[in-house]
Amino acid sequence: MGFDIEEEEIFEEPCSLKEYLSQPIRLSGITFKRIAFKPKLTHWFIVLLLSSAFVTLSSYLAVQKINFQIVAGPQLPEEAVQAAGELMESIAKNPAIIFLGVFVSSLVIQIIISLIYYLLIRASGRKAGFLSSLLIIGLTNIPTIVSGILQSYLALNMPEVTVILNLSEQKGLLGGPSVGNMGISMDSTVIGMILSVWSLIILYSACRSGFNLSKGRAVLSSVIAWLIMLLPSIYSLLMIL
Repeated sequence: MGFDIEEEEIFEEPCSLKEYLSQPIRLSGITFKRIAFKPKLTHWFIVLLLSSAFVTLSSYLAVQKINFQIVAGPQLPEEAVQAAGELMESIAKNPAIIFLGVFVSSLVIQIIISLIYYLLIRASGRKAGFLSSLLIIGLTNIPTIVSGILQSYLALNMPEVTVILNLSEQKGLLGGPSVGNMGISMDSTVIGMILSVWSLIILYSACRSGFNLSKGRAVLSSVIAWLIMLLPSIYSLLMIL
């Protein structure tokens, strides 16, 4: 499942977890080749768990500032409305549920992007294995961890906001975030998009140093994978605007 090309350099051992964690900063060509030749799935899984944990932390801190309120017509008993509101709030503010959602969505997205990245590398004439591509995409979890830390700080400074679910008029979510909260949401999205440039650099460096692509093919492959990776952030930004 690793990298399968004729090269003079043969690596018998995979890179260490420490090397893998620091690779997005070091961008070492040798380490990229070791990841490509000897991918170690546990490295990817550990970093995925870490990034999911930090994203969960930022989401959990942010949702603590949200007060959920359900408004319904006289056709629904007040006790039922109150119970529904408490259930919604308990689910939305449950860290285990938040983590599960973040982890599963991150897992699915990374597998899809890794498959696309793998196909792009193969289309460029290199015999990269899917596992190698998955490990490279996994390196972009490091910027996600940094983003989670920064967004956790922003979440601590969020003003409280009331989200009203109006069942009687079926208007959906009303009483959205205040101007201050929208500003923080914008800041979070901007931070994510800026750090995504770091991910682009990682993908490009891997194409050049790990998979030995030409500059043109490396740019094309990394930019396509990066744009797909960026779609959730672009969607969030459009929702705010």
